Amino acid sequence: MERKFEDRIQIRSRRADFKILQVTDIHLTNFGLIDRFCLRSVLKMAKIFDVDLVACTGDLFGLRTVPAMKRASHLFDQIVGSAFPWVFAFGNHDQELKSFDEHPATQLDAVEQYIEHLPGCLYKQTRQFMENYHGTPINDDPWEREAITPKPGDAVPLKSWDGFYGDNYLVEVMDAAGENVAWNVFVLNSRRGFHVPPKVLNWVGDKIACDKKVPSICFYHVPNYEYHLIWEKGIAKGIKRESVCYERDRGRVHSALKEFGSIKACFVGHDHVNDYFGELDGITYVYGRKTCLGGYGSYKKVPAQFVNTGKAIRIGAKLITLSLDKDGPARNKFSQVSVFADGSTWSP
Repeated sequence: MERKFEDRIQIRSRRADFKILQVTDIHLTNFGLIDRFCLRSVLKMAKIFDVDLVACTGDLFGLRTVPAMKRASHLFDQIVGSAFPWVFAFGNHDQELKSFDEHPATQLDAVEQYIEHLPGCLYKQTRQFMENYHGTPINDDPWEREAITPKPGDAVPLKSWDGFYGDNYLVEVMDAAGENVAWNVFVLNSRRGFHVPPKVLNWVGDKIACDKKVPSICFYHVPNYEYHLIWEKGIAKGIKRESVCYERDRGRVHSALKEFGSIKACFVGHDHVNDYFGELDGITYVYGRKTCLGGYGSYKKVPAQFVNTGKAIRIGAKLITLSLDKDGPARNKFSQVSVFADGSTWSP
């Protein structure tokens, strides 16, 4: 059972833990047999591992027009959402529109509104709420002013992948009794070059400040700089087959998350053939496992020549288990492991 508020949704746990299946970089394009097979594999994994929620961390849409995005999200909801509630974090490809007959924000608003009303999707349309949240006005913030200002020669009125403030909301996981918040699950829009907006980070901090005993995790698409840092420092474990595309972030996001104090882990996608994790300043940064065959590097069985090198990875998902300790949320822990449609798991 779910309850919706202005910027958050509550979902009640049905047992002593809460399981999330993270899927990422699906890239639906033709809506035919291949895409349907892909989504049925997601459904199969969700059933095998008996999850409570499916989290899609971006690049769901391979065709970036409003009708195509509506069709893709409807197909996901029809196949996966019919059995499991799901949340959606926009990826860069989900915002890089192919048509500018209308203002990008108008088009993305229409997509958000459609997703919010899908029967199985837990989603909140929050663009205007976030744009007006406290903090430096967008046009007065040098970081955001650059993000929203078109470059000379650009034909569009807004950089569709950096100026959009939608897709930022909170899912509160309630304990089995439905009385207390056990976990905060933040779904954030990392855009492309400029990552999570400062106003959104202000909002995250305010939500956490309401009860710092409640642990939090974050889902977003584009990795921040610390994903690169943990590998360079030798404190990461797993598979790295490509460079970390952290774009312009150089620690801004991590500094904020660290300051909040209760962020336990962040889960991303974007770089298809990376699947590793490492802890920095108490935050565990985790790459989700590339899901489905759309996009580069995707294999049901990795060819022999790519087993140890090259841009190739076995498709799957990430299973995240959030414990709900009876003695209170401050004692809650999390674990994560890569999973596959045949029921097998992998951990470095």
